[in-house]
Amino acid sequence: MLYLPKDAYGLNNGSHKINPFLNSMWAYVYDINNNGFLVGSSSTQHNLIKGYLWRENKTYELLSPINTNPGSSSCAAINNLGYVVGWSHSLNPPGYMHATFWDASSLYSAYEDEYQSNSSFFGIDLGVLDGDSQSYATDISEKNQIVGVSINISSNGIRAFFIDRSFVSPSFNMIDLGFPNNGILAGAEAINNHEQIVGWLIFNESPPYFEEHAVMWEKIQGSWSATDLGILEGNTLCIAHDINNQGVIVGDSSNITTGEKHGFIVFNYQDMVDINDIVDFQSMPEGSFIEEANAINEDGIIAGMAWNGTGHYSPVLLIPKDQ
Repeated sequence: MLYLPKDAYGLNNGSHKINPFLNSMWAYVYDINNNGFLVGSSSTQHNLIKGYLWRENKTYELLSPINTNPGSSSCAAINNLGYVVGWSHSLNPPGYMHATFWDASSLYSAYEDEYQSNSSFFGIDLGVLDGDSQSYATDISEKNQIVGVSINISSNGIRAFFIDRSFVSPSFNMIDLGFPNNGILAGAEAINNHEQIVGWLIFNESPPYFEEHAVMWEKIQGSWSATDLGILEGNTLCIAHDINNQGVIVGDSSNITTGEKHGFIVFNYQDMVDINDIVDFQSMPEGSFIEEANAINEDGIIAGMAWNGTGHYSPVLLIPKDQ
């Protein structure tokens, strides 16, 4: 497959500036669902970070689970049902970051585009893996299955977790996904609707022998099994950022010594491919290359970041040439 790049700026002349909170210094958008709801995080006039849900100039705060808790929050992902995940500061222990789930499904009616008067939603603390102190959620599928990272501050341990909040088993039981191939640290970044999870795996945390590979977990006969996706040749760090429902995986691979980074793609259990090898750069300045492949949708369109050959670092969309 060959991809054609498009600069993500200027694709739509009707673009919006998103400023979720009055007097905020900055705002980030991390995800969008098919109903046009955006989620992310923003600064507030009280110097906190607040998660938000935004659509058509309406902003809803996604707060920490406890009303009296003045801590920060941030939203990482939203599914098409209106369920959101991210992190917020916990009340016990105070100030610690915990993975958080928000139910904002009441904002959207299947029968008409109708918005309620809610201005904020309080989250549910998802907790941590046994023995850990902090966590954050990175993605949620259409089955309400949640993935993320659990952290032990004392031992510097990091583990990938899975929570099945599906309608079949509506619990918040956090499961350790484990380490393949003698890995020592792992994190989950994304999950599709077939219980396939992608992320990263670290083999040695002591430079200069630090090595990180992209990894995929999937359920086989009821048990979680992990596949080491490897790394682009000559590199030392690799992370898988997203997987679509066709099982196509994207991410980036870099060299810790030179700082050079390239996006990659994995098609259906095949070998990892440098995405620059399958991109037609004729429409971009000489010297352009794709540094990050951060997301892929069901049409195979990839969102990422590129050096455009003139010293500028900008968002890019990679469109399959047959579309």
